[in-house]
Amino acid sequence: MARRGTDVQILDELHPLAPYLARFSSLGYEAVLTSALGSPLSAFGHVLAQNRVGDPLALDLPVGLGRVLFLPAFPGAEGRAAWDLLRPGIAALLDFPLPQTAPDWLKNYDLPGEEKLRGLWEELAREKERLARREEEIRAAQKELEIFKALLFPRGKTALVLAARAAFFRLGFEVGDLGEPTSFVAESSEENFLVRVAFSPFSPVAPDEHRALLLLLDKLRHEERKEVRGLLLCLSQPELDPKRRGPQWQEAVERASRDQRFVLVSAYDLFRAVAQVLAGADPLEIRKSLAEAEGPWKPRF
Repeated sequence: MARRGTDVQILDELHPLAPYLARFSSLGYEAVLTSALGSPLSAFGHVLAQNRVGDPLALDLPVGLGRVLFLPAFPGAEGRAAWDLLRPGIAALLDFPLPQTAPDWLKNYDLPGEEKLRGLWEELAREKERLARREEEIRAAQKELEIFKALLFPRGKTALVLAARAAFFRLGFEVGDLGEPTSFVAESSEENFLVRVAFSPFSPVAPDEHRALLLLLDKLRHEERKEVRGLLLCLSQPELDPKRRGPQWQEAVERASRDQRFVLVSAYDLFRAVAQVLAGADPLEIRKSLAEAEGPWKPRF
């Protein structure tokens, strides 16, 4: 049945054709599989993928001593790349033992060693499940660390804000929303900060970011009776190696930070602070250092 979408859910990650489905799923599908008999296709074969409402998209259907495979064509998939994934998958299927449609009596004629092999297959399946869970844990840990790299090279301001929030949380602050996309509150027993993230790709951060921070500070202090200090987190020239970048803010911003007693922090220094904590440093000392700063923060590490 003709139906388009990109919501491909792979149900059997261990099937030989799962790599093909995973590689091209983002291209979307143009049809779903249906049964004229009214029964679900899972009653006849092995559903390999479906969409979010449960319509089958890929099916491994045993027929006699063989099988019929129904796979999405994935519009736009490069033929050579698809074949490079389909060929080993089909070869692996050809090496599979006879399907369960073999006569019932055949199972009564085990050869010596078959029982042991079945046990080994079961053990291997359990090991694959364990490894799959472990792989997911490692991916999650890797993703948790990679978010901090956006302090050095973000793919947009939103990514920089998310990295900043994660960094302050890692330093032991409680991070709260303000309903404003570029600012948040970072609170601790040492100091409470209103953090504004300033991203200027081509030149040092200008005074308009400082003025926006002051306006938000006034709102919090007068309308919400919230006593916080301002902290302006700055990133400029992200294309360059952090050690080769120029000034991250204009001199007027630095003068204002001293006059208004708010803290200026470069995204690179915040990244370094997180790296120190990940290496075992006490985050309390870093929070104290931020609390004591007026103007540019100059960490001693």
